[in-house]
Amino acid sequence: LLTIYVFSRELPILSGTDPNFEWYKTMSWLLVPHALLGSIALVIGPFQFSTRLRAKNIDLHKRLGKLYIISILLAIPFAILIDHRKQKTQ
Repeated sequence: LLTIYVFSRELPILSGTDPNFEWYKTMSWLLVPHALLGSIALVIGPFQFSTRLRAKNIDLHKRLGKLYIISILLAIPFAILIDHRKQKTQ
């Protein structure tokens, strides 16, 4: 539900109709990796709760778990930098 909320809220920014579009365009070098890593975490996250996956293929479960943690740990610095730069401009 949170993903749907964020995408629906940010859609005008992506279409170029938002007044902040130019700022986001200059921040694309931070936004793209943050979005990509966040998307990986969003896709993998639900599989970590699957008891069937954990029972039948523990190695895959562990690999997906490591990828999930790594993607989150790499996405955090991008989010902090985005927020820091946004606060500078306000």
